[in-house]
Amino acid sequence: MSKGRARIVSDDELLQVIESHDDRAVTATEVAEEVEIGRAGTLKRLDTLHEGGEIERKKVGGNAVVWWLPQ
Repeated sequence: MSKGRARIVSDDELLQVIESHDDRAVTATEVAEEVEIGRAGTLKRLDTLHEGGEIERKKVGGNAVVWWLPQ
């Protein structure tokens, strides 16, 4: 059975989630939960935003990465 079309999330929506989060830095999982798309897809989108200079990132553990808006 088909699940239907995937939800399309704009870059602005992703940035808004980061900006409005209680913490300054967020994980891909936290963003994915807010926009209701998969973690892997969210991670790819965050990587693209980082490459474009829209957000910053830092590896904080084995596979853990946090993301935030530049000041």
